[in-house]
Amino acid sequence: MKRTILLFVFVAGLRGAPPAKPGSVSFAQLTDPHIFDDGYRQSIPNAMRQAANDREALNWAVDQVNRAVASGAAIDFVVFTGDLGLQNVAMPSGGSCQALPFDPDPGLPQSTLAGAVQEIADELNQLAVRKVFFVPGNNDIRDENVTDQRFECFMAELKSKLSTAPQPPEVAALRAGVPIEINGIRIAGLNTASFKNQANYAKACAASTPALDLACPKPQMDALARIADGTMPVLLFTHVPDLIDPYRRKPSWDIPSDARSAWEREVCGPNIIGVFAGHFHDSNTNDYGSTDGSKSLASTPCVAAKTWVAPPLAMKNQERTVARARGFVIGTIEGGKVAKVQVNWFDSTLAPSIQDLSH
Repeated sequence: MKRTILLFVFVAGLRGAPPAKPGSVSFAQLTDPHIFDDGYRQSIPNAMRQAANDREALNWAVDQVNRAVASGAAIDFVVFTGDLGLQNVAMPSGGSCQALPFDPDPGLPQSTLAGAVQEIADELNQLAVRKVFFVPGNNDIRDENVTDQRFECFMAELKSKLSTAPQPPEVAALRAGVPIEINGIRIAGLNTASFKNQANYAKACAASTPALDLACPKPQMDALARIADGTMPVLLFTHVPDLIDPYRRKPSWDIPSDARSAWEREVCGPNIIGVFAGHFHDSNTNDYGSTDGSKSLASTPCVAAKTWVAPPLAMKNQERTVARARGFVIGTIEGGKVAKVQVNWFDSTLAPSIQDLSH
């Protein structure tokens, strides 16, 4: 595998991608691989088979990104928009890791932190793209509890592991208030891992702390307002989209009115150019990679008009469906606007579909 990746990088270097114009970036969005927790409440053999299939999908996505780079695509970064399945990873007790203790779920055996970090590090070391960003998903914390810090523990260990690689990728968690600037675009993240129910966060968020401010709704919306108050466009990545969940048939977010007002004011304003999310596991391919699909699931029309949902990589909730919708997204920003969104489908779900907004 490593020899193949080196060949891809060498060929891409020979061809040379043209320099990007200011306000232009390209990215690959991978979401919901669920490699550490898929197979919940299944028999162990069935859970293991599903986990193996999810790993095949993740390996396929990494390979497809590398093939795109080898073909001359200038992909600036890869972003994982949540749900590696860290809720089923055993975290150390005590020390600096403030992860909630729990008994292993029935189904897929629990992974160790060291094993989970090693597996993701191995995947990232194969990527031809060397900027990799993460946001947490609701299944990356225990019981969607805002106080669980296992995502932060995982990211710290992952960075430490990758720092020993010969040519380590640049890895970072995306935050609402600390954007990463790439070619005139501010890249930011919104932690929506607890947003599905106010019971997940309301009591804890009433006592503001620096750690909770990274995950509670209102502090994040205030931080987002600060970075969107300018002339530089903001590209936002999150896990749970502010849409109707097609599987649960109810709004995906349950946040207080003051946080919602702040959110809608910013996202419906001119400086946030797009919101790219994941989380959905519906088998309807029309839900993914298009604002037309988001429009049909709109809670707030102006939010849906700027929201793209990537299909999941995992088999989750599609085990028994005839049709499946699994894959990843490649997006292109040109002139400070979302110009093109292409879904690459796993298992030949469909021929690649493209939403071209450059006209």
